[in-house]
Amino acid sequence: VAAVGIVGVLSTTILDLSGAKEATFFGVWVTLGLSLAGSALAMMAGLDARARETAVSLEALFTLAAEAQLFALVGFWATVQFKWVQAQHSGATLAMERLLMTASPLVSLIVVTHGLVAAVGSGQAPFYSMGFSILLHGAFLSRPLRSSFAGRHPARRKHSGPGLAVRAGDAKVCTAALFAVPFVLYLVLHSPEVWPAASLAESAPHLWSLLLLLGVPLAWLAVCPSARGDPSGALWWSKSASGDAAVAARFTAANLALIALVLGLEGRVVFRSFSQYVRLPAPWSFLAVTLALGGGGGALLNFLVMFDAAAAMSGEDEDVAAPGAGAGPGLGPPPTWAGAVLLASVTAGCLALGMPNLALAAALACAAGLALFLESLLFRDYLIFVGGLTCAVAWFLRENFWYLDVRAGALGMGEACTHITACWAISALVPGLAACGVGGEKALGSALAAQALVLAYLERGLVFLPRLSRYNEGDLTYPPYLVLVTSALGVGAARALRGSGRIGAGWAWFLQCVHASKVSAVVLHEAHLVVPCAALLMAITAPTQLYDDSRGGAAASSLSAAAGRRVRSVAGRMTAARGAIHAASAVLAVLYSRFAVFDVLSAALDRRPGEALLLGSLIAASALACVPLVRRHFPHSRPARRLLVAAIASGIVVALVAPPLPVSGGSRCPRLPFGLCPRLWDSDHRPEHEVDDVAIYGDLAGRREHWPRWLLVCSVVSGLAGLGGSSVAARLALALCSGAGIGAYVSLEVFPGYAAMQAAVGLATCLCLAVLAVVHAPGLAPAATPAFSALVALLPLSLLLTFAWPPPAPWAEDAASPDPRLHVDAERDAGTDARAGVLVIHCCYALAVAFSAKLRRRRKGRTPVGGGPSASDGAASRIGNVATVEAFLLCLSLFRDAGPLGRAYSVFALCPVLLLLNLSEGRRYAPVAASVPLVLTATAFAEVFAGGTGARGAIGNLLGILVTLPNHLEFVKFLWAGGRRRAGGLGSAQVLVVGTPLNLVAILVTTLDSVRAQALAGIAFATVQYFGERGVRRKGMMVL
Repeated sequence: VAAVGIVGVLSTTILDLSGAKEATFFGVWVTLGLSLAGSALAMMAGLDARARETAVSLEALFTLAAEAQLFALVGFWATVQFKWVQAQHSGATLAMERLLMTASPLVSLIVVTHGLVAAVGSGQAPFYSMGFSILLHGAFLSRPLRSSFAGRHPARRKHSGPGLAVRAGDAKVCTAALFAVPFVLYLVLHSPEVWPAASLAESAPHLWSLLLLLGVPLAWLAVCPSARGDPSGALWWSKSASGDAAVAARFTAANLALIALVLGLEGRVVFRSFSQYVRLPAPWSFLAVTLALGGGGGALLNFLVMFDAAAAMSGEDEDVAAPGAGAGPGLGPPPTWAGAVLLASVTAGCLALGMPNLALAAALACAAGLALFLESLLFRDYLIFVGGLTCAVAWFLRENFWYLDVRAGALGMGEACTHITACWAISALVPGLAACGVGGEKALGSALAAQALVLAYLERGLVFLPRLSRYNEGDLTYPPYLVLVTSALGVGAARALRGSGRIGAGWAWFLQCVHASKVSAVVLHEAHLVVPCAALLMAITAPTQLYDDSRGGAAASSLSAAAGRRVRSVAGRMTAARGAIHAASAVLAVLYSRFAVFDVLSAALDRRPGEALLLGSLIAASALACVPLVRRHFPHSRPARRLLVAAIASGIVVALVAPPLPVSGGSRCPRLPFGLCPRLWDSDHRPEHEVDDVAIYGDLAGRREHWPRWLLVCSVVSGLAGLGGSSVAARLALALCSGAGIGAYVSLEVFPGYAAMQAAVGLATCLCLAVLAVVHAPGLAPAATPAFSALVALLPLSLLLTFAWPPPAPWAEDAASPDPRLHVDAERDAGTDARAGVLVIHCCYALAVAFSAKLRRRRKGRTPVGGGPSASDGAASRIGNVATVEAFLLCLSLFRDAGPLGRAYSVFALCPVLLLLNLSEGRRYAPVAASVPLVLTATAFAEVFAGGTGARGAIGNLLGILVTLPNHLEFVKFLWAGGRRRAGGLGSAQVLVVGTPLNLVAILVTTLDSVRAQALAGIAFATVQYFGERGVRRKGMMVL
C-alpha cells in the first residue's frame, strides 16, 4: 500500500507539473483505488492469523468499510482542489464540499476509535473517543460555516442556497451520530455485562459510564461558545435557535447533562476511587455528595451558558474590565438563589469530607466571597474567596498527605504539599487580578510569574528521579504528559494575555520561557535541565521579544481591542552596545548551561562525550544563540555575520578535529591561592580525556598529544575570514596565516622530527593558500601565476630533498636503550613514506587549486558580462588546467602499487578528475575519455616491454593494444565535436562496425588486464557513440 501511494503521489505530481489536468484527476482516483485494493488484499491474506473466525470477518469488513470511506473522502477533497472542476461543475463542487464537511468528522472518529481500542483497550477507548468527538464537533459542526465555493462564481449562485457549507438538517444528524459513537461503542463492547443481559447490581458500573458518555457531550452542546450575534451556540441547527428560545434550550440541555454527570461521577469516580476521603456514613454521604456536585456543577454550567449568551447578544468576546458591570457583558448581578445554592453545595461537600469547624468556616468564606464577587466584581470580595480556598486546600492536604514520610519524585511530601498550596493560592488570585484590573499589568504579571516559577519548581521535582516515587503497581506520582499540558496552557495563556493588552511584552516573554523550559524535564528525567533551558531561552529570545522591529516594520507593541491598553516593549532600535550586552548574555547563558549540554550529548551518544566535542558544541551553541539577535537587529552588519560564521565554524572544527585540552581547568582544579577552582566541569560532568586511557593502559608507544591540531583550527577560521574579506591585502594576509597554520600542522603531524621537509611543506601550503585567495579576486588571477609556478616547481624539489636529506630513522633517538615494544614498525622505509606523503600533500593542493579555478569559471559564466574573456580569466583557466593535470598524474603515481587489478582499473576511478579542466561545455568529456586509452595503453606497453610473457604473448598483447585503439579514438573525436557527426574522413559507422568486434578478439588473445579493460571500455564507448549519433540523427530529421 505504501509503495502504491508513493508511486501514485509522484506520478500525479509529475502530471500536475506537466499541465495534464484531466490525467492528474484520474491519477488521484486510480492511486486511491489501487491503495484500497492493496489494503483489502493484505487484510484478506492475514485473516488466518486471527483468533476467532466470526470476529475476524466482522472486524475485516468494518475495517475495509472505514478505509473505503476514508479513501473516498480523500478523493473528494482532492477533486475540489482542481480549478477546472470548480469552474465547470459548480454544483458537484458544492455537493462534495457538503459531503466532506458532514462525513469527515464521523469517518475520522470511527477510524481513530478503531485505533484507540487497540491502543488503550476496550475499557478506556470510549472515553478517549468521546474527547475526539468533542474536538471534531468543535471544528466542523459547532457553528455555521460559510461555504468556500458558494457565491464566488455567477454560475454557482443558483446552487449556493443559504451559503453554508453544512446545512442545519445535516448538522443535526451528524451531531447526533458523532456523539452516539462513544455511547454505542461502550454498549457494544460491554453488552454481556449491561442490563438487561445482566442484573442491575452487576451492570451498575457500566450504567454510570454510559451516563458519563451521555452527559459530557450534552454539556458541551450547552456551553459551546457562540458566534457573535447568535446566542444559540452549538444548537444553531435547532428550529428554536433564535433569541430567548435558544437560550432556554441551552439551559435545558445543561440541566439534563448535569443530572447525568452527577450520577455518573458519583458512581464511577467519587465512590469508586475516592471513597476513602468521604467521611459521612451512608446514606448521608450520597446526599451530601449529590448536593455538592449538583449545586456546584449546576451553578457552573448555568453561569457559563448565561455568560456566553449575553456575550453573543452584545457582540463582545472579552471579559468585563470595569467593576460594577455585573458578572459579564450585558449580565446583571446573578440571582440571590445562586449564592444560596453555592453555599449549600459547598457546605454539603465540606460535611462529606469531614471538615472541622475552622476548615468549614474557611470553605464557607470561600463560597461567600465568590458569590459576592460575581455580584459586585470588587477585588476585596475576591480576596475572601482566595483566602478561604487556600485554607481549605491546605487543610485537605494536611489531613491526607502532609504527614506522610515519603518522597514524591525528588521532593518530600511536606515540601510538595507546601508548593501545591502556594500554587493553588496564586492560581486562584490570577483571575481576580485579570477581571478587576487591580494593580495593572505589574500586579497581574508578577502573579503569573510567581505561579510559573512555583509550578516549574513543583513539576521539576515531581518528575525528577521517577524511580524513587513508584507505588506498588509502578505508577508515577506525576504523569509526564501533565507537564506538556501545563506548558502548552501556560504559553497559550501568556500569548493571549499579551494580545489582549493585559500584560506587557516583558512579562509574556518571561512566562513563555519558563513554561517552555519545563518540557526539558520530560525529555531527560535524570538531568537538571529546567533552569539551564530557561536561561538559554531568555537569552536567545530577549532580542526578538523585547524590542521593536529594527527594520522599520510593525512595532512589537499592539493595542488591546477590549481595554485599549498598549502592550509595552522596549522602544526603538537596538544599539550596538545593547547588542553586545545581549550577545554576552547569550554566551554566558550557554556557559551556565554547559552541564545541560553535557547531559544531552551523553544521552545522544550513550556515553561520556569527549572534551573537544563538548567544547566545540559549546562554541557552536554560543554562536547559534546569537543568530536571532543578528537576524532581527543587525541583518546588514558584515562583521556580525562574519563573527557568527567564524564562531560556528570554530565549534564544528574543534568538535571534529578534537585537539587536546589541558586537564587543569577542565575537570581538575588548578593550583591557585585561597582555594579558587575555576573549571569547566565538576565531578558528575567529567568528559573523556586521553590521559585517562594512558593511565589505564600505560604509555607503551610514546603517546603523542597532537597539539598541532590547534593550528588546524586557527587555520580554518582565518581561511574563512580571508574568503569573506573585501581588501585584497587582507585576504592575502589571512590566506598566508591560514596556509602557515595548515602547513605547520601537516608538517608536524606527517613529518615529525624532519625539519627540512617541514619547511618545504609549510612553504607549499602558504603558496597554495595564496593562490586560492588571489585567484577569485577580479582582475588579480595573473598575480597568482608566479605563486602557482613556484608551487609546481616545489614538488620535484621536495622529492629531491627526500634523497639529499633523508628522514631520521625512528630508532635513532633511542639507540642507547632499544626496546622492541617501542619499535614495532622499525623496518619500514622512512624515505618511501616521506615521498608518498609529499605526493599526497601536493595532490591535495593541486585538487584544491583546480576546484577553485573551476568555481571561478562557473560563477563567471553565470554572470552576464559583455565582451570576450579577459586576461584574468585566461590566467585562472590555465592555472586550473595545469593543476588538474598535475593532480591526475599524482593520483596515478599513488595508485601504481595498488596491485594488478588496481593498475588496470584505477584509471576509471581517477579519470573524473579531468572534469575540472576549463573547457567548453561540449568538450569537457573528451579528456576524460582520452585518459582511459592513454593510461591503459602506456601501462600495457610497459608490461609488454618488461618481458615475462614470451614472444607469442608479446605479439598477442601488442595486437590486442592496436585493435582496441580505433574505437577509443573515434569516441574521443565524437566527444570533441560536441556529440555531432563529422563530415569527411573515415565514417564513424564503418569504425563502429569493424572496430567493435575486434575488441572481443583482443579480450581473447591478450594476457594483460590493462588490455582487457581497454577492450571492455572500447565496447562501452562504441555503444554510447552509436546511440548518441542516432539521437542526433533523429533530432535533425525532426527539424527537417
